[in-house]
Amino acid sequence: MEAADGWLVRVRPKSGRIDPTQLEGLATIAQTYGNGLMHLSSRGNFQLRGLSQAHHRQVLAKLKALNLLDPNPHLEARRNILLSPFEDRIGAALAEELNAHLIHLPALPPKFGFSVDTGTYRYLAAASADVRVERSHSGALMVRADGAPTGLIVSPKTVVEAIHDLCLWFLESGGRSSAGGKRMRQHLASGATLPSRLAGKAEPSPLGSLPDAGPITDGWIIGVSWGQTSATVMHTLARLDGLKHIYMTPWRKMVIKGPVHRAKTWTALITNPDIIHQPHDPRTQIAACIGAPYCAEGFQDTRNLALQLVPLLKAKSPTPTVHISGCNKGCAAPASPSTITLVGTEHGFDWIENGRAHDLPLRTQIDPLEATLAYLDK
Repeated sequence: MEAADGWLVRVRPKSGRIDPTQLEGLATIAQTYGNGLMHLSSRGNFQLRGLSQAHHRQVLAKLKALNLLDPNPHLEARRNILLSPFEDRIGAALAEELNAHLIHLPALPPKFGFSVDTGTYRYLAAASADVRVERSHSGALMVRADGAPTGLIVSPKTVVEAIHDLCLWFLESGGRSSAGGKRMRQHLASGATLPSRLAGKAEPSPLGSLPDAGPITDGWIIGVSWGQTSATVMHTLARLDGLKHIYMTPWRKMVIKGPVHRAKTWTALITNPDIIHQPHDPRTQIAACIGAPYCAEGFQDTRNLALQLVPLLKAKSPTPTVHISGCNKGCAAPASPSTITLVGTEHGFDWIENGRAHDLPLRTQIDPLEATLAYLDK
């Protein structure tokens, strides 16, 4: 798709996992054909920006060679599957089976997606998905429509069948044309009622605490400031000795597996200002869209403002959540309302408290730094 800074290419790693060779190749594409920047999206995807339409075929050929592009464009467009980075083998196998079945599903809305979150705790509950594969409180597999309180108990052999039936029901009950925005949660909220054969009675397993950056048993979790870094940084990551795989997340973090902290280039990676490698970093409390001048609809520069807010938030405990949006569409919005939301307009920034970008502002045309400082000093 075309953006203000050129063409944008979204890359969906299969089952949310990418290996060092693929990451290295992706970084080379960004440097050769784009503006050299790489973005992590809230759907666990990569975005390459600043590409030229003239290089479209070359980019697709290289993505295909890296096994990062399905040969079937219809299947590629449907592959909206989030897999928990803390999955067991069962979850990974189910994601692969679902991926193979996507071509057999009916035509769904473009953003209609799926999550596979079958660990003891759920980590993807706040991530965007319409059909969820989870565990019940008793540990059984279940399939649940997003927005429904309960789900249907299934076996590993009947998971995909249950997903298919839910998708059919969504379309047959008017989900595609509903006022709910063509998503499962909104469709149910607008009055659609799941039949008992699909609703089930099983309650999902408890929520897990979203992991912060830092070491884990078999690797490290690293974040990327506001989801943007350079291809050079990704080259450094891909070349770490001992790196096995990188698991993408919807939190603009990557779970990197292997004894990477022993690599000679580890220090070069974690000292880069784009990288978050320790817990409690105030940058993780700021959500910021790409903003102007990269987005045609963005009125204000969001990333520079985010950088200026970091020292202010660092001095405050607990750190409030901040959402900076270049317009009132609220792209990059967190799942929950933010303590402070700053919305770019053609006249400056508007101020919203405990809300979202589309809410009515409390104040308009404010100085965002002065207003934030005054709020934090209260």
